[in-house]
Amino acid sequence: MHVPYDIRIAPQLKRLGLYQVSQLTQIKSDPGLLSSLIERWRPETHTFHMPVGEMTVTLQDVSCLWGLPITGDPVTGVEYTDCNQLMSELLGLDNLNKRRKHKSGEHRPSSSAISLPTLRDRFQGLAEDATPVQVDQYCRAFVLDMFGCVMFPLAAGDTVLASLLTFLRDLDRPPKMNWGAAVLACLYRGLCLACQVGHRMLIGPTALLIHWSYTRFPIGRPRPRVVGWSPTWREPDEDSCPSYAAKWCSKHTFFNSPHGATPGVALWRSQWEQLTPQMVDWRPYMEEHDGRSFIHLLPSRCYEERRFWHARVPMIYFQV
Repeated sequence: MHVPYDIRIAPQLKRLGLYQVSQLTQIKSDPGLLSSLIERWRPETHTFHMPVGEMTVTLQDVSCLWGLPITGDPVTGVEYTDCNQLMSELLGLDNLNKRRKHKSGEHRPSSSAISLPTLRDRFQGLAEDATPVQVDQYCRAFVLDMFGCVMFPLAAGDTVLASLLTFLRDLDRPPKMNWGAAVLACLYRGLCLACQVGHRMLIGPTALLIHWSYTRFPIGRPRPRVVGWSPTWREPDEDSCPSYAAKWCSKHTFFNSPHGATPGVALWRSQWEQLTPQMVDWRPYMEEHDGRSFIHLLPSRCYEERRFWHARVPMIYFQV
């Protein structure tokens, strides 16, 4: 269970640049797919070594798949060691800290991490007569939950960095943050750690990697259960329309794929070995759809920031 979405927080999410990613439904992770990609990751080049050459998730993918901004200030700053006052001010609650085991054996609260189960328990819904202040507090809780389980997961999986609250202080005029580069930095760091000997679990935005794989490769790609189904591109308007990853967020069926197969990663390996250049979707966001290229059907930010798709820039997320 997560902090439920409420339409009253949509304006704040749009101003933050997080509306499209907030509308993506969760997809089931496939350990075989992730493990087979981790095996092909090379930390020296930050690319997957495929039979067709080197490939990687780029700023273009983050922008088009999740609709995240890829320009703006870096997501970094002071990592507060005591966020109790910050939580009380911006969430209207305290005692949300994750309890960690101390060397003494006691379980003491951590003042730098917020417990996601506790956050969800405190924010189970928005009252009909909620004040503007309460709506803002609820929006911050919703975004923190999304940070902790989708965009910036931590190793434990049940906490979120409390310092992220500093970017959610003014929801009427929030700072323009480069969420896309921060998410990509977390994905690269997670892949670099996961490919080391003795590590096989990917800690990071795994959904982004799965969306990227489905978009670029036919291997394991699902098909919608409803024939001809597709998102309502460009509806209801250019700020509220779905991002590209919405293609993978309906009810899907897996045909002739290793998804969920008993051999797991071994079957994925054999599929990757058979990959040819003709099988790769090299320009998925520029393909034609109903007479228009997809980039014109996605949120306006994707088209406006296209000149940064291939920029050589640092990707930053706090210490990453």
